[in-house]
Amino acid sequence: MSRSKLLGTIICISGFQAIASAAEMRPVDLNQNAALRYYRAIAVMAEGGGVRGTDGWELVSEWGTPEADERASEIIAGSRPLLELVHEGARIRDCQWGLDEIDFETLLPHLQLMRHLGRLGCFRAHYRFTDGYINGGVADTTAVLALARHVGQDPTLIGRLVSIAVQNIGIDVLATNLDRLSLRQLTDLEVELDRLESIADLPYAQYVETERRTVVDGMLRAIAERRSEQVKHLIADGDDESIVRKIEDMTDSQLIEAIRQTVPLYTAAARAVDLPIGEILPAVDATDKEAEESGNVVAAAAFPSFGAIYRAILAGQGRFLMLRAAVAHRLQGTDGLARFKDPMTGEPFELRELDGGIELRSEQIRRGDKPLTLRVGLPQAD
Repeated sequence: MSRSKLLGTIICISGFQAIASAAEMRPVDLNQNAALRYYRAIAVMAEGGGVRGTDGWELVSEWGTPEADERASEIIAGSRPLLELVHEGARIRDCQWGLDEIDFETLLPHLQLMRHLGRLGCFRAHYRFTDGYINGGVADTTAVLALARHVGQDPTLIGRLVSIAVQNIGIDVLATNLDRLSLRQLTDLEVELDRLESIADLPYAQYVETERRTVVDGMLRAIAERRSEQVKHLIADGDDESIVRKIEDMTDSQLIEAIRQTVPLYTAAARAVDLPIGEILPAVDATDKEAEESGNVVAAAAFPSFGAIYRAILAGQGRFLMLRAAVAHRLQGTDGLARFKDPMTGEPFELRELDGGIELRSEQIRRGDKPLTLRVGLPQAD
């Protein structure tokens, strides 16, 4: 299997199969578990409630287009029960998805559906901002940001990446419309962003450990249950024929040994985050390179690309800090901008004046081959 496809294949985003271990779960008041609100929204969607038809859900991602404008009132009316549940969940701090026991066969249906709910909240926010209902637009986008934080409480790497994707949608809509907010609304927004920041991300090492248990322990357990062919198919899927043949020719004992040899790589990836910020990416990249050049076909095919994953996490953290800096800049000018630092440099984000707005930028944090940016008062750059 190509490493770029691994996360999407190991943890499928469909169906229901994740079962929690109640004995190991941190006690939580069920009335104060945001996941239950989101699962109720999923149930409404499963029963055909909310947005009608596949084409309706497609338009939810295309707010501002003539096609979406034409059906906006219909979609927004249908979305009300779903978004009421999203707002209920957003007001709750704790979120436990019930994923204490997972392996490479665990299905995570909620992740793709959380994307849908996040886009739906942003869809309504866009039209609320456009119609001058600023408080409503802010409420919807901050609810989406809370939902994104809650998705990040899913201990899987794919959950963390979906969390970042949902967060970025909410930040885009809010930042584009930030100049519409009054000083009072900006002050209230700053308080809400403080609250959202208290919904802390899980430690990076916990995501890596979950991935190790998901892949390594899950595969070893499957082999012990005489399902080695299933494990081979998972590892080899999508790779070139030479790797496929090597994996297919392995005995069970060879396969077990190759899987066990990947454990130190996971350990190194988890420990890298304890290094000084400037040394983390080189260390993670070195672990990825070691996996590729190890001569272990399982490591080469199935070890996740933690360099790409950490860069995505860093970019997500950077954009949230940029949003915070943009709000503070509107309230306090240069002094406010300086309150929120680029995590790579420890200095304020670079600010560029543009026609109709501003752009915050980090040259050290990249999205692909471009600097990380956030535009305020303007549509986001591609």
